Amino acid sequence: MPWRGPCAHASTAATTRRDRRDGGGHFATMWAFDGLGRSGMPVANSGWRYVGVGIDEYADFEPLTRAVTDVRELGRILHPIFVGTPACNSTANEVRDYLTTVADDTVASLVLSWNGHGKLSGGRLLLATRNAGGVISVEDVIDSCVSSGARQLLFIIDTCHAGASIADVHSIASQFLAECPPEGDRVWFGILVSSTATGSARDGVFGTLLRKLLTVGPDSPELRRRWSAHNRLIVADDLADALKSEWTEPDHEPDFLSRGFREPLLPNPLWDPGAGQGVVEHLLTAARGGALPGERSWFTGREHELREIVDYVRSGRTGVYAVTGAAGVGKSALVGRIISLADKAERQRLMANWEPWDRHAEPGAGSVHAHVHLRGLDTERAAEQIDGRLVSSGVLRPAEEGRRNAAELIGAVQRVANQRQSPPVIVADGLDEAREHASLIAQDLLLSLARYATVVVATRDIQGSDRVESLLATLHPNATLDLDRSADHSIVQRYIQRRLTGAALNMDPAAVADHLTQFTETSFLLARIVVDQLLANPVDTNAPNWQRHVAHSVQTAFDLDLERISAPGIRLPPGVPARALARIMLFALTHAFGAGFPEEVWLDAAGKLVGGELDREHIGWLLDSMGRYIVQDGEDGVATYRLAHASLADYLMIQEEPSQRGSDEAAAAVWAAVDDRYKNLRQRGLPPEASPYLRNYARRHAAAAGVPGLARLRRMADEDDRFTADLAQSALDVAWVDHDSKNLPATLPVAEEAVQLFGRLAPAGHLERAGLARSLRVLSGYYQRLDRDAEAVVTMQAAIDLYSSLSADNEMHQLNLAQALEELGTLHLAAHRCGEAATAVARAMEIYRNLAAGNRLDATTSPERPTPMPSS
Repeated sequence: MPWRGPCAHASTAATTRRDRRDGGGHFATMWAFDGLGRSGMPVANSGWRYVGVGIDEYADFEPLTRAVTDVRELGRILHPIFVGTPACNSTANEVRDYLTTVADDTVASLVLSWNGHGKLSGGRLLLATRNAGGVISVEDVIDSCVSSGARQLLFIIDTCHAGASIADVHSIASQFLAECPPEGDRVWFGILVSSTATGSARDGVFGTLLRKLLTVGPDSPELRRRWSAHNRLIVADDLADALKSEWTEPDHEPDFLSRGFREPLLPNPLWDPGAGQGVVEHLLTAARGGALPGERSWFTGREHELREIVDYVRSGRTGVYAVTGAAGVGKSALVGRIISLADKAERQRLMANWEPWDRHAEPGAGSVHAHVHLRGLDTERAAEQIDGRLVSSGVLRPAEEGRRNAAELIGAVQRVANQRQSPPVIVADGLDEAREHASLIAQDLLLSLARYATVVVATRDIQGSDRVESLLATLHPNATLDLDRSADHSIVQRYIQRRLTGAALNMDPAAVADHLTQFTETSFLLARIVVDQLLANPVDTNAPNWQRHVAHSVQTAFDLDLERISAPGIRLPPGVPARALARIMLFALTHAFGAGFPEEVWLDAAGKLVGGELDREHIGWLLDSMGRYIVQDGEDGVATYRLAHASLADYLMIQEEPSQRGSDEAAAAVWAAVDDRYKNLRQRGLPPEASPYLRNYARRHAAAAGVPGLARLRRMADEDDRFTADLAQSALDVAWVDHDSKNLPATLPVAEEAVQLFGRLAPAGHLERAGLARSLRVLSGYYQRLDRDAEAVVTMQAAIDLYSSLSADNEMHQLNLAQALEELGTLHLAAHRCGEAATAVARAMEIYRNLAAGNRLDATTSPERPTPMPSS
């Protein structure tokens, strides 16, 4: 029998809504429209309901001065996410009529605030209304709200004896969670009260602090981390923690109780809607030489290098400008400086602290139209992020639906390029950190954009296999700035001295700088980390052998910090000491994609690796202890975490994961954690979109786990056909990664599965047809290596036919077509079909010449270069 709550008069309409909500399909569909607008921020009139009751005027009680104001102000703060007009100074019957409109509504999330007088009757809280004798029980109020069908309900009660309502909410929540599965698995109740069951509440005190927190945020550094500027919404638990943390009223104190599956619910006043349009935190931190927001910039030197980049950006030339060098040499800092000085807000901050030695060439405000950090991205995710930046900067108009994929983006940039006096400027950092997708991003996205835009790319050069070009060669840059060749330890010395000046009486900054720059490994990354260590733990440079206390490599600096770590008061998993837990939690971040792991995914992944359950307390502890090695960023309106530098990830991968990629147990464990989160969402009737990280990167984790990892994704595709395209791409990724292995017969079925899946998806559109063409190229390579030459030729010809068709619609595939023709020529030549080989190669050469003439490739491109296998 459907639960009706403690009040027998629960409406049939409400019961019908509750029954209707049981279906996972309806609920999943509802998610797409339950308040998340195109930007991801909930919008008005979308099922997020504010219910407010404020009573100042009474027949039976003393008047109040703040109740109506507080309830109205809260509604104003919650708008436009939550909509609803509060009932103010109403009678009991008017309030009941008002609550009936709530019960008859269809609501996804609900916040109720009652401000006024309350009294106890038999231990139960009765809420007073304006008229004589007018009262309404808390049970009636709660039951009306529950009957709306909302899955997230927060009750805020600011009255005397408000704590008495906690028992009522707890009772109703327990009944609902127990008697209405699967409803109970996906509903959250929370109640925040201003006083205990026996206490009084001072008029306006609770509301004033609540308003302060929801407009300027908490004071506590730990809580401000949870209320990150990257989080659009916060969970109500964090509001309650902040309220109790900052409470100073001695006469009464607030309390909070919650039950069920919580989701982000309330608007975060610290969220910066311009963060997605401004400087990404990775580049911002690097550009400030490690300074925190609000601090001065420590960027030092590099005047000549900055001049070279600025000259290219200002030149109006299309093509790629590459900034390269070893890990930690300062590539991100250099391009980050360009982006910072082009961003209006960051430029203003830097200009305010401009110093004589800081005077160098600068590109001008608004000169960079899009920037992206490519760490852990693939071509389509990179294209989406660049598209978002170009839309924000006004270069492109928003697409009709969502963000553009790679082909759509290139076409849009091509069209606007013909209308602009100068090409748009795009800066891409960390191309090498895109891992196995770096080559394809370079070839299919950055090179194609560079025909119509100025593209600055910062990357380490990664050498390819015998069939794949190096990363720099794939980019075909018009110019290259190699920071290894222009390395100048005097710049690092100046940086160290500037940051350490005045830090400690007995620590000579010049002595530290001279000592540290004696080592060839010294880089800006090492200098930043060592300076951070010395600021926290200074050395006495007058003492003998003080140099032993200064780390000489990033690895030794990291290990030194790890040795110092302790965990007083932190619950450690059985048999896992603090240092081991810290290392494993950091190691988990090496498996994150995109901007990094959201907090809950990080906890899931690290918990799998450590073999125990972790919580937010563990993240707070690690950030306090090892925060200099972690970056907080954001993606899709959610704060994320990742390691501060690729070299740290490389070091942890070597230390923790000596096995080969094909037997990567750690990647499999992380993928299992991500899959468990999906199962959890599905059990609660929520769609994958409820976890943007899951929806964006599930397929990447499946591919990272190798052939065994595809089994989980196949199950997900069987349960939800939206994952079929993910399965196709993951199978292609696995087939590509293993194409040079000795286990080709075992991986061949995966390559064939990719072709079959993309074949089924191909009618859907351009992206799926491109996937089919690429998977055919990979499969042809398998057939060739397995001496199935006839099948290799037929398969490659099918890929060529597809690329020819795709090129007619979008010329980004011209290079793919030329490379496939080369590979076909090689196949014909191996079979001594010299005429067919010559025809295929001649056609490829013609395409290369046309591309070179259009300034997309340099003139050195020729069939004699190593023939690349397709990336995936």
